[in-house]
Amino acid sequence: MEQLRPLADRVLADWSEHWDGENRIARLGADAHEAEDAIPKHLGLDDEQAFQFGETPGFTESDLVAQWDIDSAISGYEAEKYGITADTADERLDEIAAAITADLAALGTSGVAVVPGLDGYLRDLRDNLDAG
Repeated sequence: MEQLRPLADRVLADWSEHWDGENRIARLGADAHEAEDAIPKHLGLDDEQAFQFGETPGFTESDLVAQWDIDSAISGYEAEKYGITADTADERLDEIAAAITADLAALGTSGVAVVPGLDGYLRDLRDNLDAG
């Protein structure tokens, strides 16, 4: 996974969200497409084994990582639920992020989840709370 991180970072850095009239869809930029195309090759998969939507040749469900977008991962009530105040320490926010991610991971078959932007969301939430 660490060897794939630079490619995954490129995909995550080069996309935009668009409304198609019914759904929000992601559109990858040129660099994201290039990085996405490199991932199967890096894994040693040939063109016939390359990932197709919904298929993961050569991998079991336990090999997969569920990626949650921030809007699907949060409820909007994290301050109340976890007791976040303006004085909440970064270490506590890290614990809260880990708890949220663990809860989401338990929903999938692999037991592994990531939520890009969760740490920033929690810190912004804390930083925007009044100290009084």
